[in-house]
Amino acid sequence: MQNELAGIATNFKLTTRREFILTNFASNFNYRFVNIDSLNPHSLKIIQGTSPDASNQIVISPQFAKLRGYNIGDKIKITNFNFMITGIGGDNWTVLPSTNQLNPIPNYANEPIVFLKNWVFFDNFLQNKQIVKDISSVYLTHQGTKNKLEKDLTNYKTLLSDSFLLKKPLNLNIPIKMEKYNSSDFLIL
Repeated sequence: MQNELAGIATNFKLTTRREFILTNFASNFNYRFVNIDSLNPHSLKIIQGTSPDASNQIVISPQFAKLRGYNIGDKIKITNFNFMITGIGGDNWTVLPSTNQLNPIPNYANEPIVFLKNWVFFDNFLQNKQIVKDISSVYLTHQGTKNKLEKDLTNYKTLLSDSFLLKKPLNLNIPIKMEKYNSSDFLIL
């Protein structure tokens, strides 16, 4: 909520990409779950099959499907839950499909990327006390004029700083790391 209000006040549109990592030590798998509800509707590219609609449906990355021999309609068990593969695909942010963001060399056979609906993830994993790591990201798109970009970005950081919220003296060395993608898009790291 605080991010959204700061974005509105400083000409930024915020988009959150909800992602989680679940490690299954018994099978030595690291699953990267991507909430398709948080994606731009056109960013998930289905190579084969369809997008998931039911509570037992998922889309998996093509590398995982190929290495494990999965096809559309196959069943897959993730921890204690059974799913049906309705699609094989990915999106722009999983071009290099790795579940471990600190290890740039992915293990495609044991690190699948799974695309599913938010409520499916919540019902199956979070409510059943599965231990997951939230690796969600917030993306900013500047909606203002180009000449106000730097000022709006400084104001955005200021509004999110502890100094502003706690009425302390302002410190612009805010621990918000950002990576610039083009003239108006940023990723908060």
